[in-house]
Amino acid sequence: GTGVVTGSPPNLVVPESLNKNFGPNTGLTFASWMAFAIPVMLLNLVLAWLWLQKLQSWYPGGGEKRSQDQEDRAMRVIKESYNKLGSMSMHEIQVFVLFLILILLWFFKTPLFMPGWGDIFNVGTVRGTTVVVGSATPAILMSVLLFILPQDYNFWPFVPWTGSVQNSPSLITWRLIETKMCWGVIFLLGGGFALADASQKSGLSTLLVTQLNKLNLNSMPFWLVNFVVCLMTVSITNIASNTATANVLVPILAEMAVTMCINPIYLTLPAGIVCSYAFALPVATAPNAIVFGHSTMKTSDMMKAGFFMNIVCVFTIAISINTYAVPLFGLDEFPDWAAIKLENVSMCENVNPFGSDSVILPVVT
Repeated sequence: GTGVVTGSPPNLVVPESLNKNFGPNTGLTFASWMAFAIPVMLLNLVLAWLWLQKLQSWYPGGGEKRSQDQEDRAMRVIKESYNKLGSMSMHEIQVFVLFLILILLWFFKTPLFMPGWGDIFNVGTVRGTTVVVGSATPAILMSVLLFILPQDYNFWPFVPWTGSVQNSPSLITWRLIETKMCWGVIFLLGGGFALADASQKSGLSTLLVTQLNKLNLNSMPFWLVNFVVCLMTVSITNIASNTATANVLVPILAEMAVTMCINPIYLTLPAGIVCSYAFALPVATAPNAIVFGHSTMKTSDMMKAGFFMNIVCVFTIAISINTYAVPLFGLDEFPDWAAIKLENVSMCENVNPFGSDSVILPVVT
């Protein structure tokens, strides 16, 4: 779920944290996230498939070629399951259309390569601030339509007056929300945001950044700092909640990036994405636990497959953020929207994270 912002809860933490600390002009939008994350996602998907094919061949009987009868039986089961679905109902068509409209609204809200519809609603206030449309606005609009639009149009003017008029429930009902909604995920996500806000308000994040700066990270190449951050994050997320990991680490990394005079996106974006790379343990994330519980695999089997993929995904995300992400997000310069957080901006004037010369900066306390 790393290809789009809404694909996984940790993804939401990165733009939320950047918008809260630096404002809406960071350049990280729904469209720019897709432009960066989808190539990485597709590459990791292919590498994961190749690795699983190789890993399966090492198990007893895994390298044997399946007979034609086995393949026919598998295809028969797939076709039977597909035929049971039937044709799309009016209910399903409407939900699909609303979902497609929601994706388009998110994508074209602030696409950067052209004016977005969100720019129309930028309103200045008497206090000198600017009110912008958030990503939640299209989602709320589609949610309201789900409660308004009927499942079937068995009423006038869609059927004649002489026909039988029947009541039709809405596409979604509140009783369905009460019984089927995964409230735990909402509380987990909200609790994570509250934890991140508490760490900032209490000064804990500033304290941690100060302690990290004492390690003299500025003397290290920035690509190595990024790789270490990704490796540390993927290690934590395999034994802890990925959402909580993102909520704790992303604000700290954003503040640390400012003290190092590099674009906060350079550290926060890959860290937020690798929080979803919890492949090694059944307890790492809910999908792992579900697959583990409905299979005969052992914990060691999941670790063999997942640990290698963790390392591979860290390498791919580190390479991506240091290559095509540089012109995409302007990572080769310290942005003005981040410079406002520094008291002495002149210390960052000659810093180029991707230059040939390494620049050692004073430690900010």
